[in-house]
Amino acid sequence: MTDVTYDAAVIVRDQTRLATAPTEIEPGLFIVVDTDGDHQLIDARDHIQRTKDHPRRKTGSVTLAQHDSFTDYLAKHALPDTELWADIDKDRVVAVINAHEGSAD
Repeated sequence: MTDVTYDAAVIVRDQTRLATAPTEIEPGLFIVVDTDGDHQLIDARDHIQRTKDHPRRKTGSVTLAQHDSFTDYLAKHALPDTELWADIDKDRVVAVINAHEGSAD
């Protein structure tokens, strides 16, 4: 014989977990609880930023052929975490402007 009380409690538990809204940790970063009670992290920050007028970081790439154009571009756009990489075999230098965003603290 099946315990009807237990079955009802399981159903209520599972339905409650399904109905629980995601918890926003920071703008665009959520924790949700699935039907097994496991927590999942959902990161929608990049998607949200692509739809905004002022994204939180620069994206894209630029190719410059002259060293003075390269240094002028870096003077204007470089950030404290900008990294420079030299590829001697290909005779080129690459700048990664938003190389590391760091932690909040």
